[in-house]
Amino acid sequence: MAPCKLGCAKRCSVARGAISPLGLAGFSVRMLVIVQLLLAFCAVLMGFWAKCPVPGIIGLGLVGAAAVAAQLAPAAAARRFFPWIFGLGLAAALWVPVHFWRTGDVSFASVDAYWRQYCAVLGWLIVVLILPLSHQAVRAAAAVWWRKPLLAAALGVGLLWIGTAYAQNSRAAFFLALLAVLGLLFLCKIWFRPSWLVVQMINSCILLLLALPPADLVWSRVTRPADGEEARPGAARYWTYRAAKEDPAGFERWWAIYAGSWPQFWGAVVDSEPAAPVPLQLRPGAHTVFVRCPISINSQGFRGKEITEPKGKTYRIVALGESTTFGWTLGPEDKPWPELLEQLVRERLKPDRPVEVINAGVPGATLCDNLLRLRDQILPLQPDMILSYHGVNGFYLLDEAIPTTRGRAQPAYCDRPLRLLARCEYHVKLMLYERELARAVPKGAPPLANPLQTKYARAYEQLIDFAQTNRIRLVLANFSMAANDQSPPEVVEFYRRTCPPMRAFIQANLAHSRLLTDLARAHPWVCLVDTHPRLDGDTEKYLDAFHFNPDGDAQVAENIFAGISNVLSAELSRSAQ
Repeated sequence: MAPCKLGCAKRCSVARGAISPLGLAGFSVRMLVIVQLLLAFCAVLMGFWAKCPVPGIIGLGLVGAAAVAAQLAPAAAARRFFPWIFGLGLAAALWVPVHFWRTGDVSFASVDAYWRQYCAVLGWLIVVLILPLSHQAVRAAAAVWWRKPLLAAALGVGLLWIGTAYAQNSRAAFFLALLAVLGLLFLCKIWFRPSWLVVQMINSCILLLLALPPADLVWSRVTRPADGEEARPGAARYWTYRAAKEDPAGFERWWAIYAGSWPQFWGAVVDSEPAAPVPLQLRPGAHTVFVRCPISINSQGFRGKEITEPKGKTYRIVALGESTTFGWTLGPEDKPWPELLEQLVRERLKPDRPVEVINAGVPGATLCDNLLRLRDQILPLQPDMILSYHGVNGFYLLDEAIPTTRGRAQPAYCDRPLRLLARCEYHVKLMLYERELARAVPKGAPPLANPLQTKYARAYEQLIDFAQTNRIRLVLANFSMAANDQSPPEVVEFYRRTCPPMRAFIQANLAHSRLLTDLARAHPWVCLVDTHPRLDGDTEKYLDAFHFNPDGDAQVAENIFAGISNVLSAELSRSAQ
């Protein structure tokens, strides 16, 4: 009987050795070892391809070696050494996600980066598969302790996978990772017997992950823009205050596209080098598209067509200013106000000599920045008239308590695998951005009692001296905004959402207008133009707090033409004689 029992015991042992926890019946221990060796080799190879740190690659190899050793070694030896080898390997392998997270190299920005992330994740998944194949390792541990670090590592990789796919808007990878994490959460409930609190937390996570896709689908259906409005921001033309109040959701979609176009435009067109002689200027020969409007910078660094040199008999007007002069035109048919002004002069004055208006506006520039351009960029154009339209970018020159318009760009809306999460992410970023700007807003309105004693006044004095020295007619235009001191409180609050210092800017604009009036009174030969009629405080003519829509560009061109027509007619008549 004994031999029979021993033989049965031996056969039972072999049978038990041929069945893994995954139900791999029929596999011999030798075949299982071969499979594990191949998987361990693949994991290490993936680590090399992913350019993982050396400790991480060693860790991947140690985890595989521990599983193979647990198969071949006697039970007592496996029980003694397996936990130490596996623990050391797992700790070393943890360096892989830590390395990618610490260095910030978690992106699919390029094919090489995508390949590295793919290999790193795949290497981890291979290691996750190695240990469940080893039933000897389970027996050697005499418990399920190894499952905890294994599941923790798998969940960590799953969350890293979800985050990377979400950030890169990879829908297939995102939902695949979502399914993987769901499976791991269910496995937590099957493998362990957690307390009721942990069970509730796991169930909440499972319900949240299951509810997100259908909730996003319903939300997308309910808030879907009509006729592809979100994809084509110009379809609704330019959103104004009235339209935004009638359709807040539509305005938010439009604003996300509008504000999100600024960084791309800035990188393509503007050269910003603080240490350069001219720290802010347009890049000659640059071409880009702002929303749907093609924008070209000529070889001399100005927006618009090429400028003929020498000018010959042409009467040349240079419009010097900020982004409000450069023009935030969104449609291919839209034109900034300097082009419209040139058209008005030709159509209404019908001069005997050509009249040309050059758009010398630079987004983000102040009057101080543009003064640096006068000698080398503006004077060679041989201008007969310089038309200055400056304002909000230099309000801080009136009082140091007023925040500057320069700083961190407003966050842009980014497409994500789930639009509901993308919208929540955008609102959180916008809230933090507005809070950051609000901290810089002065508590009370700045005094601004004597604008003539400010840095802004000194900058204007330099412009006046330059024009007088070079016998150039100078026109100073005051600044117009969507809200002023006569605007209803709800209008001011609306624009404070995207421009928290709006109240301080309103007071600064009043002081700026007084400054220009005082300067024109002190220098009678300077022409002062009032751009406020039918424009300042008219919310239907603005894209935002400062930039014009097509109606606004047409109105400012009308106001400036009305202010310079007599002077210009006299100048043209004198030159004709």
